[in-house]
Amino acid sequence: MNFYKRQPFPEDYMNNLKKITPFLAIGIISIFFGLYKWTFEGQGLGKVAVILLFVVAAVVLLIDFGFKKWLKTFKKIAAVELIILGVLIAANQYQYNRTKTLEIPTDFNHQFVTIIYGVGGQPHLGITDLTLAKIIKIPDNGILITATKYDIDLPQTKIKTADNEYYNTTESDVIFGQFGGEIQFADKIYRYRSWQIGNKAACCSHTGEEIQIYELDLKRELKNETIR
Repeated sequence: MNFYKRQPFPEDYMNNLKKITPFLAIGIISIFFGLYKWTFEGQGLGKVAVILLFVVAAVVLLIDFGFKKWLKTFKKIAAVELIILGVLIAANQYQYNRTKTLEIPTDFNHQFVTIIYGVGGQPHLGITDLTLAKIIKIPDNGILITATKYDIDLPQTKIKTADNEYYNTTESDVIFGQFGGEIQFADKIYRYRSWQIGNKAACCSHTGEEIQIYELDLKRELKNETIR
């Protein structure tokens, strides 16, 4: 009787590695990363992140198990999982990287740029669910009033001058920060987004009193636009 057991050759290990499907890899990585965070960051929000990682691991491993029962062959499983990952990545890029570019005059000398949303009778921004990028021209006073709703907007923002100097870049000394709020005018509440512009050395802080004063300017501009 031959009790000799063949030792695995390197190609055997490579063949086993080739059978690790994309979802299986994601599940294993999520578990190890979750254990790491539990060990070193398992308090407060870190604990929530750990739970989410374990949930992700459980879901993808269950899906992977189901595909293995259904599709049988490694090539089919890997192809389907890669397609799913591609769709999810594309959807994420579409959702969070859609960008509006606010174009301000070259000689713009205001501290804030603001868009006030949901004002009836005003122009729309021309943004739909399919819009990937949009250039929005800002008036000389820095305040744009639109009928477009607050939630119908593009998540990322760039600011550039009319002569194509982009702020918040390594080539520019000018940066900006975003904040938002609500103003009440004519028994209605309007939401707005503002971007504070300034030099890298002195941007972008403001006091509550400064914002209150600025919101008075916004109300005056609303009044001027709505009575025209």
